[in-house]
Parts: sequence; structure tokens; C-alpha cells
Amino acid sequence: MGDEGKWIFIDIDTQIDFMLPHGRLYVESAEQLLPLLKQLTQFARAHHIPIISSMDAHAADDPEFQQFPPHCVKGTPGQQKVPETLTSAPVVIPERGSFALPGSAEQVIVEKSSLDIFSNPNTEVLLAQLKRHELVVYGVATDY
Repeated sequence: MGDEGKWIFIDIDTQIDFMLPHGRLYVESAEQLLPLLKQLTQFARAHHIPIISSMDAHAADDPEFQQFPPHCVKGTPGQQKVPETLTSAPVVIPERGSFALPGSAEQVIVEKSSLDIFSNPNTEVLLAQLKRHELVVYGVATDY
């Protein structure tokens, strides 16, 4: 890729409820991506490329469940990221409130309760803090 110092990997919605056949809102054949997701995570770590991961974090009565079946409810197994996409010590940024980004974070997980990662206002703040300008976006249901 060259000049990894300008890159950020953006990992979209690689959570159990989307990725695995028993998930609540399973994306067909998503589990076939697991080896590639693991390679991307390992590449990012080896080249010191930060990973920003989106994570649905819905309340049990989330209004989104009028459009989609309940999925990725906070604290449920289905809300968890698949292991292939995790680094050893990810930092979670809540949808509401401020955050402090440790300088050594390999992975930042941005919680969201809607389809768009930018529905978490901290996403824009985070991108500005990282001062990178090339994004590599991958994951599931990225068409949403």
C-alpha cells in the first residue's frame, strides 16, 4: 500500500449478529469473510495502521427495530465483534459523551444506534484527532 502513515482502516459492523448464521440480522455468507477480516486486522497491526470499528449498540426498545429485527442489543453475545476483527486492547467510544483517546490505541470501536457511523458525533472528532486522510472501508452491510 505504501505510506501507511496516512491510512485508517474502517471496519463496518463485523458483529456476531451480522456475521454468523445464528445472528439476529445475519448477512448471507458473511462468515466467508472471516479469514480476510483476520488478514486485514493483522496487516493493520503489523503496519501501525489505526482501525476504527463501528459497533451497533442498540437498546432493547430501539426505534430501529420497527424497520429491522432486534439485533446487536447492548450486552448480548450478538453485539460482540467477531474475534477476527479485534486487537488486544480496543478502546470503545460511546455514542454520547466525550472520550479521551489514548495515544497507543490500535483499534477504536465507535458505538452507534443507527445505520451511519457518523451518527456518533465522536466519529468526526476521532478522525480529526488521528490526522489521517486515506480510508480503507470494509465489513458487512456497507451498502446501508
